[in-house]
Amino acid sequence: MVFGLILFGLMVEFLQDILPTKRSFEWLDVLCNTLGVLFGTTVYLIYTKFKPHNS
Repeated sequence: MVFGLILFGLMVEFLQDILPTKRSFEWLDVLCNTLGVLFGTTVYLIYTKFKPHNS
């Protein structure tokens, strides 16, 4: 899932460069997208490890 989300962010950047928009490909955006995916995944994993279990 994480790899797929990172790949999706990379694909969006390539499409911005190819499609007729006023946007272009930027490696910094790819880095920020990747860090966002990794941060969100880390928060999710920490939350699921420490959340109270309802029995």
